[in-house]
Amino acid sequence: MHIVETVMWICIALCIVLGIPFTLLWWRDMDKWADAEHRKFKPKKQEPRGPQVVIRAADVSKSTSETEDK
Repeated sequence: MHIVETVMWICIALCIVLGIPFTLLWWRDMDKWADAEHRKFKPKKQEPRGPQVVIRAADVSKSTSETEDK
């Protein structure tokens, strides 16, 4: 049983020692890649729009009370 515990602790240590730096390096490289993709596909400039019109929804309470009265 002693050998199993030793192997377990070695695996845990390897995961921590190798996993954390690998993850940090991966994030750094993929962040550089994402920045390059954002530079490659810049958003198009939007044309100026006219005045914006807000359309309000119908008052639901009035329409339901009118139908209930009939």
